[in-house]
Amino acid sequence: MTPICNDQLTRVKKPPFGPGWDAPKSYRVGEKGDKNGMPYTVKAFGASIYRKLGKPQFPANVWLLVKYKGDRSHSWDCLLIGDTNSFKERLVFGGPHPNPIFTHYWPKLEPQPA
Repeated sequence: MTPICNDQLTRVKKPPFGPGWDAPKSYRVGEKGDKNGMPYTVKAFGASIYRKLGKPQFPANVWLLVKYKGDRSHSWDCLLIGDTNSFKERLVFGGPHPNPIFTHYWPKLEPQPA
């Protein structure tokens, strides 16, 4: 999963796979939520970018990386929140990530996603 450096994302357009989803809706790092009775905290955002012949494929799916509270067997999860065309903010990929969850860098020789 490719890390997204944004600390806030605002979904302003419903993706084709989520016609019943709310728009606009904001997500922030550190925000608390609940999924099926399990409280979680949003730790970061990520995108599943697939490469075909060296070029990234867009739009890519955007995910919330969450950490559940009090459940050791299922402490981390990825929740789908949209695609790269669904958000108001320009998504920032790669480089040293300000969030300590991501400890890797985008490879220097790889083309940067637009």
